Amino acid sequence: MAVAIRDLGVMVARLAERTPPERDRYVDFLRAMSILAVVGGHWLVATVQRVPGGVEVGNVLSDVPGLRPVTWVFQVMGVFFVVGGFSTRRAIEGRGGLGSAAFDAGGFFASRVERLLRPTLVFLVVWLVAAQVLIATPVDGRLVHDLARIAAQPLWFLAVYLLVTLIAPAQLVLHRRAPALLVVVLPVLAATFDILRFADVAPGLAVLNYLIVFAFAQELGFHLSAGWERIRPVPALVACGFALGIMVVLVTVGPYPVSMVGLPGARVSNMSPPTLCILLLTTAQTALLTALRPAGRRLLARPRVWTFTVAANAGIMTIFLWHLTAAGVVGGAMNAIGWLPEPATLGWWIAKIPWFIGCLAVLVPIVVALVGIERLPSWTASARGAVARRAFGVLLAVRGFAGFALTGFDHLLDPGGRAFLGLRLSPLADLLLVAAGYLLACGFPRSWTERRARSD
Repeated sequence: MAVAIRDLGVMVARLAERTPPERDRYVDFLRAMSILAVVGGHWLVATVQRVPGGVEVGNVLSDVPGLRPVTWVFQVMGVFFVVGGFSTRRAIEGRGGLGSAAFDAGGFFASRVERLLRPTLVFLVVWLVAAQVLIATPVDGRLVHDLARIAAQPLWFLAVYLLVTLIAPAQLVLHRRAPALLVVVLPVLAATFDILRFADVAPGLAVLNYLIVFAFAQELGFHLSAGWERIRPVPALVACGFALGIMVVLVTVGPYPVSMVGLPGARVSNMSPPTLCILLLTTAQTALLTALRPAGRRLLARPRVWTFTVAANAGIMTIFLWHLTAAGVVGGAMNAIGWLPEPATLGWWIAKIPWFIGCLAVLVPIVVALVGIERLPSWTASARGAVARRAFGVLLAVRGFAGFALTGFDHLLDPGGRAFLGLRLSPLADLLLVAAGYLLACGFPRSWTERRARSD
């Protein structure tokens, strides 16, 4: 382990030293901080307690409503999509730009999908096996079910990210033709679907807000990519205050909950699916971070700060995928030794210190062991062309991720969870969908292709 950590440190130091001067370090910083904020938020609010039926995993925000405004700080998924939009536009333009003979949409999809699906496939296989092993042990069945379900929750985010990536080239075309159009239309659509949802008129249409709200975040990233440095701090702070003011009205006078994360048993969630509040929160956070950008860039000129940013980004997908697993391991250990303080008590808050230390102690070795999967060079065959096939592969992967997010990992052959798009598949079928999506979107590994060519 010590050797692996040292080698990883050397790799990170070299990456930090070789950073091109034209690279926008603030974008990398926001990408890392948005995911780390989600990780810290999840660890902070998670509860594990004994109930009459066994052990229950929950959320302290359900017990302490006064803490719910804290989610306005930790719910930063929208910022990740803003950063994604910034990087996506730069990546497309770096490939020659839309409309040029050099740009290939198939290659763009393949590069984006491979980087995401490769570590995720490993995560899926490991968890499917681990869930079946846990089921065969004397571990409390309810706890196993909760862990297997919660560990799969990050996959909903990956499903949405793939969808937003899929529409990115077309969205960028529309953005160039009418830069202000989607900034106006998407919030109106999000509000419309919220109204239909709250009025119980076609509430199922609200699921489209997964795409609409985060496509809006991507649109903000497109705008920032073209002229972030031209936005002055004072107008940015005014925009932040305006968006927050509307949110305050919506959660006090309107029907929206204060919490920006879903809570067990809550009638309405701002995240399942996302509401206009999440769109406004993304706007406010992006505006605030824009105002802080000059100070942030000065901070990132310091070698230690930049090296930490590079280290976090080097394994960001592995950190995100496995952080709830680490929390589950620590929660299981606390249950095994009988140390489960009552949520929201003084003893529970004090126990958060060893809880965080334990989560880090579990997560760091996982990241060290698996981060190499993220850092491998592309092993797929030629990625040019075949746009329709690759897009279909992305959709298959989206369907597989959605199935896992709804079902979890502990029903290997039997359907569980809720139906999605009229289908209720088992985790094994969802795994096959993700694997098939990977092969269709990215192609077979280069070594397989070369071997086949030699045999022909």
